[in-house]
Amino acid sequence: MDNCPNCGLLLDDSELCNYCDWTRNSSQMTQANKKIIKQRISEAAEVLKDRLPESWKHPAGRNPHAHIPKVIKTVLGSSYTELPDDSIDAVLEIIDYCEEHPF
Repeated sequence: MDNCPNCGLLLDDSELCNYCDWTRNSSQMTQANKKIIKQRISEAAEVLKDRLPESWKHPAGRNPHAHIPKVIKTVLGSSYTELPDDSIDAVLEIIDYCEEHPF
């Protein structure tokens, strides 16, 4: 369940807040899809642990949990949480690519 960004009350996956009449923009991803993507990022990040190439910018090692969302944002122009629901397939493809081809 999401919180209403306007008043903070819990939303029950509906498109409307019953308290303040805020409505979900169709371009926002639902909580269920965010959860699917977040879980997939965690799985891929565990596979990528210690497999990302070294970088002088990250002397303590690179963080795959941060790398994958950054790639998504770079490729699609927005954070996965800001993308519409119909982008979920593209996001999952990017995660798969990152997992298969560490860079």
